[in-house]
Amino acid sequence: MTFCYSFFSFNVIILIEGDNVQEYGEVENNVDLKIYNTYKIGGRAKYLVKPYDKNKLLLLLKYLRSNNIKYFIIGKGSNIILPDENYDGVIILLNNLNNIDIKDNMVYAEAGIPLTILVQNLVNNNLGGLENLSGIPGTLGGAIVQNAGCYNTLISDYLEEVTCIINNEIKTIKKEDCNFLYRDSIFKYNKNMIIIGAKFKLINDDKERMLSIIKENMQKRKLQSSFF
Repeated sequence: MTFCYSFFSFNVIILIEGDNVQEYGEVENNVDLKIYNTYKIGGRAKYLVKPYDKNKLLLLLKYLRSNNIKYFIIGKGSNIILPDENYDGVIILLNNLNNIDIKDNMVYAEAGIPLTILVQNLVNNNLGGLENLSGIPGTLGGAIVQNAGCYNTLISDYLEEVTCIINNEIKTIKKEDCNFLYRDSIFKYNKNMIIIGAKFKLINDDKERMLSIIKENMQKRKLQSSFF
């Protein structure tokens, strides 16, 4: 995934500095984007905002849209290639959206949580189904967009519904309406659908058994990488 842009907009600077954007999240100025993607490439962004929670993200998006300010949302930056030019909009980082709510075998996780950390939490609570996804880089949100998978398991296998911001409203989309296919989903083609969380129905499983599977998969990855 790539995106293109030009130099900083004077209007963007005036609007951001003239309003209390800090109420929406942590604000960083003149940010080197190389530290926010795994390829370590890219220019600089005048502003980067880390919304405090989903409600602050919603308010931030309303503010940016009402003032015609461009924005680009990233998770861990594991599947994006950023150009070397400077970005004349606002980069939004979702790493503060990282909460997990576990009730029996039903789990709601926010989009900004790293996938590996999510799996670790599930395994520690004896919840199985997604252990094969441990080690996949990126966040839950990015994994859902791509319908990421590994070792015959897809992120959508145990997914029940996805929570999104659509046209300045928080909405829930059932699994059957997400158009999940191999490495594909409705979210890849609808950039106005911003994933903020997802609900899963998992299975009760043995923690030690799942840890053994994760260890075995890690060994497989090391063996595969040794051939390249």
